[in-house]
Amino acid sequence: MNVLRFSRKIMINARPLHGFTLVEMLVVITIIGILVALLLPAVQQAREAARRMSCKNNLKQIGLAMHNFHDSHGQFPCGWPRKVCPDFPNIRSTLYRWSPLALITPYMEQYAVYRALDLNMPLYGHDGNYDIHGYGVHPGNVEPVAQMIKSFLCPSDQERVVEAGYGPTNYKWCRGSGRSGGKNQDADGVFTLEPKIRFGDILDGTSNTAMFSESTLGPGGDPDTLTLENAADVIVSASALGSGPLSETHCSTLGTATTMTRGGRWVDSWVSRTSYDHWLRPNSKISDCGRRGHVWYAARSRHPGGANLLLCDGSVRFINDDIDVQTWHGLGSRNGLEMLGDF
Repeated sequence: MNVLRFSRKIMINARPLHGFTLVEMLVVITIIGILVALLLPAVQQAREAARRMSCKNNLKQIGLAMHNFHDSHGQFPCGWPRKVCPDFPNIRSTLYRWSPLALITPYMEQYAVYRALDLNMPLYGHDGNYDIHGYGVHPGNVEPVAQMIKSFLCPSDQERVVEAGYGPTNYKWCRGSGRSGGKNQDADGVFTLEPKIRFGDILDGTSNTAMFSESTLGPGGDPDTLTLENAADVIVSASALGSGPLSETHCSTLGTATTMTRGGRWVDSWVSRTSYDHWLRPNSKISDCGRRGHVWYAARSRHPGGANLLLCDGSVRFINDDIDVQTWHGLGSRNGLEMLGDF
């Protein structure tokens, strides 16, 4: 009996040990690699979907604030307000220039910023420099105009300070369809130079008229540093085209960058900083461009395939890059009476 038990013990102890072979290990590693490769795009898509939803909510906040502003004032803010302030009679009216975003801060949970801003004085000109591009912010406004406001920034873009001393914005007010070669004086959108627009002036209907969209932030810095490696930075940097009406041919072929500061100042209503128009499709491969008194600045985003659009009824739609161009033009105007296609 003891001999049998001892023999059985030897047989048990002699049982061969099993482990992974090199081939089996390579197979397992390959399978894990395939699973990771399948999972990462799904994770990235989920994150982008969340960012796009956050961007959409930002625009909805802006839309609600604009409606509240209209309820309080009987009109929308002026696109480029001109005002001579009694305490600063020597500063020209064009340097008042507070943007629609600055004017709606008390209506979108930015009351602290609104209280810090003094909108009763011109934005620029307080250093005696009355250049039209704007310099010399009053010392009392230096801190609030530099605020980074999250609800003015799209989370899909590269959050960055574009111009030192100023908070940036991805969200732009609609100047209009961009017809007449982009002439500023012929702007037919909700936000114009003058007069101020009311709901009753939107003859195309609030659900068919754009209010705000988005644009990628400019790269900032010196135009000489601009390269073709980052296409988004190239096309958002406006090109200099001399003077007169614009054409897509000129905007496609001339690439002398004159500004790298797109979206650099949310407080400033200057057209290159906080406005856009509907001549070029969203994310157009044609560069933003301008001549004296004429500009075409497209809606642009880092969302794949399109950009978010806030309509005057307060709704937000995601617009595909390949939207019918006539429909896109029509959405930009408030009173063109266009027959719009699907969007």
